[in-house]
Amino acid sequence: MLVAILDGIEEAFYAVDPQWRVTVFNRGAEDHFRLSREEASGRNLWELLGAAPEAEISQPFVSAMESRRPTLVQAESIVRSGRLIEGRLFPLPDGGLGVAFRDVTERRTAETALKQREAELAEVQRIAGVGGLEVDLRDGFANRRSPEYLRLHGLPPEAEHESHEAWVARIHPDDRDRTEREFREAVAGPSPRYESEYRIIRPADGEVRWISATAEIQRSADGKALRLIGAHRDVTERALAQSRQRLLINELNHRVKNTLATVQSIAAQSLRTARTTQEASSAFEERLMALSRAHNVLTRENWEGANLREIVLGAAEPYAGPGGRFRIEGGNIRLDPQTALALAMALQELATNAVKYGALSRPSGSVEIRWWTQSEPPGRLHLRWAEHGGPSVRAPERRGFGSRLIERSLALDLGGEVHLAFNPEGVVCTVEARLPPDADPLAS
Repeated sequence: MLVAILDGIEEAFYAVDPQWRVTVFNRGAEDHFRLSREEASGRNLWELLGAAPEAEISQPFVSAMESRRPTLVQAESIVRSGRLIEGRLFPLPDGGLGVAFRDVTERRTAETALKQREAELAEVQRIAGVGGLEVDLRDGFANRRSPEYLRLHGLPPEAEHESHEAWVARIHPDDRDRTEREFREAVAGPSPRYESEYRIIRPADGEVRWISATAEIQRSADGKALRLIGAHRDVTERALAQSRQRLLINELNHRVKNTLATVQSIAAQSLRTARTTQEASSAFEERLMALSRAHNVLTRENWEGANLREIVLGAAEPYAGPGGRFRIEGGNIRLDPQTALALAMALQELATNAVKYGALSRPSGSVEIRWWTQSEPPGRLHLRWAEHGGPSVRAPERRGFGSRLIERSLALDLGGEVHLAFNPEGVVCTVEARLPPDADPLAS
């Protein structure tokens, strides 16, 4: 009966007595060693294995026999070259040794191939920047993460099977409720598709990253969610680019509206104060050109600011002439866009008035433009426009658009004070304004 039982098991089995003679030999052992039970019975184990007791393959047998303790063994088969066996050695009551083993070559080959495919897939994911994941939806959202997923999320290798709660905790607080709600609704709903974008805070470095999650949900015949297989991509650069684009569009809309409002005001005031159509046309054109020159300076700086010296030189250039009628003193001070535009328009009005009525209306006249920064309290800009050598000046009976633009609009835009003095020897305009936070008060 024992022989029949042993012949019915899948494993090969044989036994040896304390003198290493074969006493039991089942059908699996016959197939492995290619010997019949009768041929193997009574033969020495070392003869059967084709190895001496001191050989490496023999050592587990000797150790198990002497220690009388069960032993696991893996070895390349001597009888079938290139085959891998896996077995158990255990002592028998009669002092001998029992050996049960099976050929695991195919299983190990399949395992090796699977590991290789997994390594290749991991490499593909790394190259593509795609992290894979698998979630068992049947019981507690058991997760399995790929190496690239762990890298994208800033997780250590031991987080391969992190909990669902750990994933939720990693989501940015502003996106957390929405993201988990979308996930649970996708699992509970009928759709086989799940997509979401959200921010995470990477545990490795605390960096905020945007993740695009795409997955398929496998369901049973009655629609119950069984498994989710998905991919995560880091789309931070794209998300930031879209955010910058929206910001630029909003900023462009704001600037266009402001520019149109400025042009509308210029047009209205030029027409209202001009005595003739030609005068209105010339004034309007000059003011538009001043606005255009300031825009050119800001465009070169991507509308992040402008150099005060460039603004002054641009305003003076159309009226400078060959004689060097402008004396300009001042260093490089960076202005924000609003301040740069306001000063450009104010300087244009001063230059226009100087050409019509002031120092620039005579060949001997000149204009001095100086600016400096104040050290105490810091962050204050001083600018002075002074005309010399022109006709005697007297204060106008009414203030026109130019004067109002200089004194009121400029002061409002600069957050400071502007004074326009009509001295007999020449017009003097003084400006005191705040500097933007990134301006260098020592640059002048």
